[in-house]
Amino acid sequence: MNLIAKIFSLIMSVIMTILPMGGAVAKTSDTPASDNYPYTLEDMSVVYDNVDENGNYYPLIVVPGISHSITYVVDENYDSSTAEDPSRPPIKKDAFGNDLQSGTMIFDVPEILKAVARCLIAPLVKSVIAQKDCGIVDAVGKVADVAFSAQKTLPDGSFANNEIGLLEFNGSFADFATPDDADTQNYMQYQCAYLYKILPLRAVSDIIGEENLFFFSFSLFGDPMTSAQRLDKYINFVLEKTGAKKVNLLPISLGGTVFTAFCEQFTNTDKVNTIVNVVPVLNGTQAVTDMMNRDFDISAEFWYNEGIPMMISEFTEYGELIGHTVNFLLRALPAEVNAAMLTKIYDNLFNNLLVNTPQIWAMVNREAYPELAKKYLGDEAHAPVRAKTDAFYHAQLNLESNIKKMTANGIKINIIAGYGLHTGDARYNFFRVMENSSKVNSDGVINVESTTLGATAALPGEKLRSGGRLSPDGEVDASTGVLPDNTWYFYNMHHEDAANNSPVINLAVALMYSHDVENVNSKPEKYPQFNGNSDNWFIRRWRYRDMKNLYTDYTAGKLDWTLETADECRAIMYDCERVMRATVADAEFCKETTKRVNDFCVKYGNLSEENAKLLTQKQLAELPEWAEVLTKIIRFADDTIFKLYGDKAYSEFWKVYFE
Repeated sequence: MNLIAKIFSLIMSVIMTILPMGGAVAKTSDTPASDNYPYTLEDMSVVYDNVDENGNYYPLIVVPGISHSITYVVDENYDSSTAEDPSRPPIKKDAFGNDLQSGTMIFDVPEILKAVARCLIAPLVKSVIAQKDCGIVDAVGKVADVAFSAQKTLPDGSFANNEIGLLEFNGSFADFATPDDADTQNYMQYQCAYLYKILPLRAVSDIIGEENLFFFSFSLFGDPMTSAQRLDKYINFVLEKTGAKKVNLLPISLGGTVFTAFCEQFTNTDKVNTIVNVVPVLNGTQAVTDMMNRDFDISAEFWYNEGIPMMISEFTEYGELIGHTVNFLLRALPAEVNAAMLTKIYDNLFNNLLVNTPQIWAMVNREAYPELAKKYLGDEAHAPVRAKTDAFYHAQLNLESNIKKMTANGIKINIIAGYGLHTGDARYNFFRVMENSSKVNSDGVINVESTTLGATAALPGEKLRSGGRLSPDGEVDASTGVLPDNTWYFYNMHHEDAANNSPVINLAVALMYSHDVENVNSKPEKYPQFNGNSDNWFIRRWRYRDMKNLYTDYTAGKLDWTLETADECRAIMYDCERVMRATVADAEFCKETTKRVNDFCVKYGNLSEENAKLLTQKQLAELPEWAEVLTKIIRFADDTIFKLYGDKAYSEFWKVYFE
């Protein structure tokens, strides 16, 4: 995905599916397993007994994160009577035949390439030769304007160039499930399967049934107050479809803004049983607040030495090699020209997509909103947008009291949060371009004060001097959050890893469908308020399924294994299940099990060592030997040039000697 799109998706999804737990291998007395994790499957067992008066599970509505809802450019010439796939929305295609749709920003690549050819090449050559701006800055602005044109919004909040549609799931997952004997999938079946891949929804659908699982989509370029009104109507739809009287809600990440708006407008609702907020945006994010404030790190060291390699490394193991090479190319133009081009790109992004979008403003923290709104939305032209953003601002101000009213009315509200990271740590390190990225305690994307609505936190690695309920590491005081007894904290857990961390997944499901845990005082040894992170994405997405297939082939007589090999397979599968059902994080046991299952599949399965290495490449950050050597050489050369010449262009190197 395009770098810019990832920057504004915040939590670009690489969260993979949870495989069904059916066919689990029971541990017997002769089943060997690792002794490095003290919990058995029996210790982790849960009775899912939180049901309605008729003994049925409450339907679950997922209110998703930033990139999970698909918007698209509407094809004005669409003819439903001739459509090959009736389930497919009227999505326009670009000149290459690709759908103009996205979970974040829509880019019409052919049009962008045309703009580059038409506007950029000649001014670039002239500017490099003359070593000054010969139209390159304006040319970059024209290309950026085309790039950000698909969803361009006007001061009244409407779309300027296209009709934008929203992919909606008007049914349960059972309605969109792909039949087992199907050779192909229609559009909606594919989208349903895709959601299973990026979100750990199998963990709940295997319990409550797909007929009780629903997905509420909302637009990144919409209005959260309107989205909350749509959510209330969607709840009515689900209740009518299932016959239930109440639903459970699962707001994830950006879904926290819709939760905030819902609490403001439907405080007295009697249609909700339990709400579990997972890493939610409840008081904006420091990153987006900095973005709207234009608080960026503009130091020469960031842009000409460390920053670009760091950002590109987010997307490829060759990031340092490519990034330091880009640093060399940047010096073809003077620093002031490069700075002007970056400013022009951001101006277009800001004016086309950010300033006129209420949902973007919903990610600004309430402390900064009044001044920013006065600065950018104070004129008469922006009055329609300002009315919407002001309404959400008041919802932010009232959220704490609204939550208390709703809990007093019997709705169980819970929060799951990560902490212990600077913004941009671990993943999405491009957020470090924000000026205040190192000045908050966060999950790498959202500061913990926002996800918990009020928890006090020291900077990562530091300790609070005092507090009513301090975390074991001393970084967080849980007593100051809005729900001190119903907020759980996961140390060193990145925002994205909430869906890869078994204790988070299993806690969320238990809070909705079991009486095993009601608050942080319920079985604290099983569901500790302060927990950790164990990323088991690799096991869930790939290797547990591979192991099950191998074991099935063995029991069917297709594999000629020794008894020792069969015992080893069962032991590893058992440990995989312990990893996936864990409620207490153990990163080392998870890593150990990941290595064991991967090694076994390489040795006894059809998996090549190259494929195994590829799948673990991002986690292990491995590079070919030639690339390691070349990276060291280019890094050394780039560091040396920066120490000698700073951000000067090649044409200015001679000035150093005279200075």
